[in-house]
Amino acid sequence: MKKMLLALAFATAGLNALPQCNNLFISEYVEGSSFNKSIEIYNPTTLSIPLTGAFSIRIYFNGVPTPNTIALTGTIAPGATYVISHSSA
Repeated sequence: MKKMLLALAFATAGLNALPQCNNLFISEYVEGSSFNKSIEIYNPTTLSIPLTGAFSIRIYFNGVPTPNTIALTGTIAPGATYVISHSSA
């Protein structure tokens, strides 16, 4: 029993030692039919991150070389997500 607890303690300590992300990242991407598409952005930091004027998403539709750009607005709180989807989704 002691060996099992010790192994569990080392495994948990090892997980905590992994490097943590310190910037926004796309945590989920959904591509369904028609307008059922979305992107989720996650804030893993301990600070609120303002999006307005600092972040945008560029979407290239069907091989077109010029992207549609979506300027992001608002703020993502620590540990929160920001979801972008079509209004008809």
